[in-house]
Amino acid sequence: VRAVWWIMENLPVRLAYFLAEMVGTLLYYVLPRRRRLIAANLAIVYPNGPPFDIEWFGRQVFIHACYTVVEFALASRLMNKDNWQNFVGGPGLELLQTQKLKNQGAPFVTPHLGNFLVAGFVPGYICYPLVTVINPLRNKAMNRFYSYLFERTGHKVVQKRDSYETLKNLIVQP
Repeated sequence: VRAVWWIMENLPVRLAYFLAEMVGTLLYYVLPRRRRLIAANLAIVYPNGPPFDIEWFGRQVFIHACYTVVEFALASRLMNKDNWQNFVGGPGLELLQTQKLKNQGAPFVTPHLGNFLVAGFVPGYICYPLVTVINPLRNKAMNRFYSYLFERTGHKVVQKRDSYETLKNLIVQP
């Protein structure tokens, strides 16, 4: 896994996105059960049919999942403590920087793994301590790998089952 990740981190950007699109398209065709799940979910949301082509949308779901992996890999190579401002912005960033200057904490919550999680690299780049709660996967090697990715950007990784006590101990009551 680490060797594949190293290759992904070091691919030229355009080639990485091209490969993600090809792999996403291939996954769309070789995972019919997931295709049916996408169609079933769309039927719930759009009982009269979606205003777009379901097959096109299904392919896009797989392609964008692969883009997420590519963006995560490329960000760990291309984004660093000196240039992160070129990649990430928004009003939440100002709060994070203000709280850091006050030596106070601030919540930084993302609902699940996605390309928006790349923003989670930023606190590590500005030396802001960050605790990341991850839901354990069945594959222990993948758990170690995800922990490694987070920890190398300054995160302290906590398994979901241990998160309440850890987070409670980090919160300082006035």
